[in-house]
Amino acid sequence: PGAYRLSFAETIRLESADDAGRRHGLTALLQMLHGATERPETFRFPASGTIEDAPRYGWRGCHLDVSRQFWPADDVRRFLDILAWHRLNVFHWHLTDDEGWRFEVRAFPELTTTGATRGADARLLPQLGDPSASRRAFYTQDEVRAVVAHAASLGIEVVPEIETPGHATAILAALPHLVDPDEPAGSYFSVQGYPNNALNPAVEATYDVLAAILDEMVELFPSRRLHVGGDEVAANSWLASPLARALMQREGLAGTFELQSHFMRRLKAMLTERGRVLVGWNEVAHGGGVPPEDTLLMAWENPQVGIALAREGYDVVISPGQAYYLDMAASPAWRDPGAGWAGSSTPEQTYAYEAGESFPEELRPRLQGVQAGIWCEHFHDRDYFNAMVFPRLLAVAEAAWTPLEAKDWLRFAAQARLHPRL
Repeated sequence: PGAYRLSFAETIRLESADDAGRRHGLTALLQMLHGATERPETFRFPASGTIEDAPRYGWRGCHLDVSRQFWPADDVRRFLDILAWHRLNVFHWHLTDDEGWRFEVRAFPELTTTGATRGADARLLPQLGDPSASRRAFYTQDEVRAVVAHAASLGIEVVPEIETPGHATAILAALPHLVDPDEPAGSYFSVQGYPNNALNPAVEATYDVLAAILDEMVELFPSRRLHVGGDEVAANSWLASPLARALMQREGLAGTFELQSHFMRRLKAMLTERGRVLVGWNEVAHGGGVPPEDTLLMAWENPQVGIALAREGYDVVISPGQAYYLDMAASPAWRDPGAGWAGSSTPEQTYAYEAGESFPEELRPRLQGVQAGIWCEHFHDRDYFNAMVFPRLLAVAEAAWTPLEAKDWLRFAAQARLHPRL
């Protein structure tokens, strides 16, 4: 799938395995023409010969967080063009988090009034470089449809994400009836410092709300895969909730992560009813996890997590913060911008990282592909975005497409100078 052959002689002949292969072959022609036009001293257009090419992985993804810093729909479409230029085929759209809910749900308009507004007089306070004046930002359903259609025209699958059960401050602010009224405020805190920020598995209304949200999402997003988060739930979440303690006693559950597993299993059943596959971060496997069938988990904490998940029977995508998170500093120099919790990763280090290299041979069928992560806490403008994302996004794209034996850092470094920017 996705393979193509280009033959150069008096005419150029393109043969392809499918529509995706035809698109890839035309993109390759465009790239070669672009290089020969822009940098003729370095690149030439082929006069003769044959190119046979095919993608290395089926999942060649890039994640974009639009909750922390909102990106207008026109910028998202431009970014999709860039992904297609590099033959990435999955756009993981991170639409909700503690800091904001970013797409219209007609059943719950509060999500895009209260849940999409940050300001000094709002339920969600200014942060991450906000002005004191309130700012409300979200995508209408028509804007979502337009983005999804544009992606489809480029051969890109849009996999939407709503964060559950953690990272839920925005939805809890918008829909306070989802909170156990007898759970003490500040009884637990997320790693980012948010108090009581996880949807309570023992509040039955939570599942009714999620069912209504999912019903609208399956109309907006044709992808069979829907990402439901599952990461960074604080280890003592819900333990002070009388409703959660009663659920634990009734179901024989021990602690936060068995409660999370209970929640995720119910959510997975809801997705299955709607013909969707559960996608989540690697912590979905905690506390007993969910059935591996029709489940795809993303290993972000470190590469070894992906191997462990594969041994448990899960299909996996590798997206380690240490190599593929593009908000990390691009060097260890103290003046370089970016986060540092996962260390730093120069373009050469990102290029050199190989997700499949340490994967045992018998587990290779579980490795579905790789993905770049763009978390936007610090991404205040286009210049910062371009400086952080490029050329490292290109390095991930090449790892997703090109076999290890065909990778070449010097060739890549020359080509990277031609990349488009946001």
